[in-house]
Amino acid sequence: MASQATNLSSALASLTEAEESLRELSSSDFNQVKSFAKPPLACLSIFECVGILLEPSKQTWEWTDDKKLIAVGHNQFLKRLFDLDKDHINQKQITKLNSILDQYECQPKELKNISQLCFTLGKWLRAILLYTKQQQQTQ
Repeated sequence: MASQATNLSSALASLTEAEESLRELSSSDFNQVKSFAKPPLACLSIFECVGILLEPSKQTWEWTDDKKLIAVGHNQFLKRLFDLDKDHINQKQITKLNSILDQYECQPKELKNISQLCFTLGKWLRAILLYTKQQQQTQ
């Protein structure tokens, strides 16, 4: 049991670190992604993951949906991420996120080559999944 608590504590620390990375993003990081006329597949995939968490009832995601998420301004977008009820992510969401984040183009090294925003969101998404896994194991 102590090991599970330690794992949950470690997962929470990873999530806190990922959230700090999100706070360090600049307006130009967001503007770079907004400027993509035809974004790379990995960028679409990362934003689909964000959409799965923020709007789980939506069945499909298009680039126009992604741009709407960040069009409100980066502070509003980040607030939505920070306000996410991470303790109530369902198994369907987890399965979809894992499926997307396991793809080659969504690996951290690949995301870093696309944009700082996609890389940082990928880091946060992985931290959310780790936290959720550890939290479920302690229940």
